Order: sequence, then C-alpha cells, then structure tokens
Amino acid sequence: MQLTAKLTQLLPIQTGTGKNGEWKKQDIIVETDGQYPKKVCISIWGDKIDEGQLQIGNLLKIDFDIQSQEYNSKWYTNIKAWKIEVAVQVLKTHLQIPLIRFIMLDMVKTIHYLLKYFTVQLPRTIEYNICIEIKRHEHN
Repeated sequence: MQLTAKLTQLLPIQTGTGKNGEWKKQDIIVETDGQYPKKVCISIWGDKIDEGQLQIGNLLKIDFDIQSQEYNSKWYTNIKAWKIEVAVQVLKTHLQIPLIRFIMLDMVKTIHYLLKYFTVQLPRTIEYNICIEIKRHEHN
C-alpha cells in the first residue's frame, strides 16, 4: 500500500534488544490531504530510519504494510513503512514565508509599474485587484 502525506510529528526513537539482536524504531505522525485530513501513526524500523528525510513539513511518499496481532485477547494494528521517499521537501529556513511574500509583492509592484509605464489600459477590476494585493502584502 502507499500513502502520500505531510510529516507533522516525530516521536522519540525507541531502542531495545530482542531475540534477533538490537532493534530501533521511529514512530512518525503524518497528515493526509483532502477535505477530511486524517492523522496516521507509522512505524519505521532499523535502517529505514533516515533523519534527512524526516523533517517536519516534508511531504512523504510512504510504502507500507498493515499488520494486526493478538496479545492477551486484544488486537493491535501497526502500520510499518518499508520504503519512504520525500515527495516535497520544505525549505530549511524560518524566512520561507516572509521571503515568498517579499517576492510576490515585488512581482505585483513590478507588473503594476510596467502596465502604467506602457500606458496599457486595464479593466478597472484587474487594476483594483493589483492594488488590493499590494496593500494586502504590505500589511503581512
């Protein structure tokens, strides 16, 4: 099975020793997209844990298996990832949103200036929308 979802939380890495030797497990919480987003806990075991991929905000493409086990007359279901790829990586800077706003504002102002410079007559609604976008971005 496969799921594409945004990484929203990393739970602490768990380690231990079992009958096959030492083990390591990383649980992650991802959120699906759509009208009714769902949060899903997925377990990553051993060498499948790649901290470079596991950055909060990354959109991950996850191949996984679902397995249920009975323990003390109760059933438990686990989702175990066997392959993870980064579909979309987030910028690793806190300037991401301000930088995008600055670029967008600069583009809108440039378009507005060029249209006035070349004396292109715009329908009033388009010119009004450009002015509104400039004012909206200046306040953010």
